[in-house]
Amino acid sequence: MQDSKKIVQIADLIDEKLQKEQELEFYEQELKKLLFRMSMVRQEINITETIIKMIQNNEIPNLAKKFFT
Repeated sequence: MQDSKKIVQIADLIDEKLQKEQELEFYEQELKKLLFRMSMVRQEINITETIIKMIQNNEIPNLAKKFFT
């Protein structure tokens, strides 16, 4: 009887391990998505900061003058 209990416990442990591995894989995929999105947001912030600095320093050329004169 004790051997059958050990088998059930081992089977439960194996099932639990497989579930945890699947959970870990899910979170790794989600982390990849979040890291990608985070890098995109950082780039957008950098672009916005560059535009703000250019505006503050009057470095943006008047495109209308350039094209229509």
